[in-house]
Amino acid sequence: MTFEQLMREHDEIDAHTRRLEECCAVQAPAIAEVVAARGALRIALEEHLAHEDEALFGRLMTANRASAEAVHAFAAEFGQLRADWGAYLSDWSAAWLADDWDGFRQETAALMSRMRDRTRQETELLYPLALRTAAIGLRAA
Repeated sequence: MTFEQLMREHDEIDAHTRRLEECCAVQAPAIAEVVAARGALRIALEEHLAHEDEALFGRLMTANRASAEAVHAFAAEFGQLRADWGAYLSDWSAAWLADDWDGFRQETAALMSRMRDRTRQETELLYPLALRTAAIGLRAA
């Protein structure tokens, strides 16, 4: 896994996030579109998290004490977001989001903002640390 690949995944996640937000910007929901957009975001996030877990976090944990502490802090912060994302996916079935469209829109907006903040933190803090410790390379050879 390289910085370039991780950033490409961040771009993909951002595109899916924006698509879901666009679906939620209307007054009358197009349920099938919302469910599809949310599903695409779920898949992109799962793949990205698997790549980070496999190629990034383990290496940073063993690189040095400072990087291990940073990874622990990131993991602790992300634990709540990950739990909230899971609850969001299970709580908002197609029927529920149709019944409480405004509530779904509000929760989606708040959660997408938190995801964007997390992505920014990874880009600005975690990935540079990974580059400095050689946990990841800049580009594929």
